[in-house]
Amino acid sequence: IVYYDTGVLLSGPWTKVRIKMDNNCYWNSAGAEINFAGTDLEKWRELGRDKNSIIADPMFVDPANYDFRLKPGSPVLKVGFKPFDYSKAGVYGSPAWKKVASDYEYRQLRIAPDPPPVDVADGFEETAKGQRPDEAEVHVEGKGDAIVITDETSASGKQSLKIVDAPGLKNTFNPHCVYPLNHTEGVTTSQFDLRADKGVNIGCEWRDWSINPYRTGPAFWIQDGKLKLRGRTIMDMPVDEWVHFDVSAALGDKSSGTWNMTVTMPQKQPRLFEGLKNNSDKFDKLTWLGFTSNAITKTVFYVDNLLITNKR
Repeated sequence: IVYYDTGVLLSGPWTKVRIKMDNNCYWNSAGAEINFAGTDLEKWRELGRDKNSIIADPMFVDPANYDFRLKPGSPVLKVGFKPFDYSKAGVYGSPAWKKVASDYEYRQLRIAPDPPPVDVADGFEETAKGQRPDEAEVHVEGKGDAIVITDETSASGKQSLKIVDAPGLKNTFNPHCVYPLNHTEGVTTSQFDLRADKGVNIGCEWRDWSINPYRTGPAFWIQDGKLKLRGRTIMDMPVDEWVHFDVSAALGDKSSGTWNMTVTMPQKQPRLFEGLKNNSDKFDKLTWLGFTSNAITKTVFYVDNLLITNKR
């Protein structure tokens, strides 16, 4: 029985490890949605995990006061849980031995500080053509989709990052490319050049994946030749031309819940969009910056001169 009211159920690369999980009962007493490393129970089961598990209130007598006896009709009995007298759990043996445990003084818990923020600077010139980008997490299904270094086009230099979508993929959010970060304060700026072919459906998002459900900050989409924010078109986008984006937002205590973006197209004056509202009101930490292709046909777009910096 996994019973909790705060925090994340599963964190880390659970989808990549070999582990058997089954016959469990999961419940968040705070009423928050339960997901498994970022996916729902149905998709989690497709990985061979928790096929006989349930999401249900185990019906404890009084969990707030640590009375974990089960009420009649508890659903955990259906997954094979066998009730036991938990009051007898713990150190047992002679009185002297139990006294050793009861008298032990534990040192105060000290939480390790967050690691320093990670910056990214990649013009995709140092990675061989046909290889995946060095600093990114790449998610493809290998069914005609791809994320590779190419010399077909570039905003500067000789190479860029090519992201190819394809029809018939299992997940519409594939392929997608993610940069794991840990920006918790100060101001983060993301700059890059992007070239979109016809028919693309591109998303660029900042997320905080350290909590469940994750929170989204700055986010924009390119669909049908339009640059969109929250479904609203803010400008037309050229096809097969390099466009420069500059996105910035304050984080931590400095966060105002807003972000700024400058878009520069060839032979045109830059357009500045200020005070754009974050997608999640409580977004104040950046751990995930990604480019997602949501097309269901074969499409291509390119990214070059990616620079992600954090100034405290």
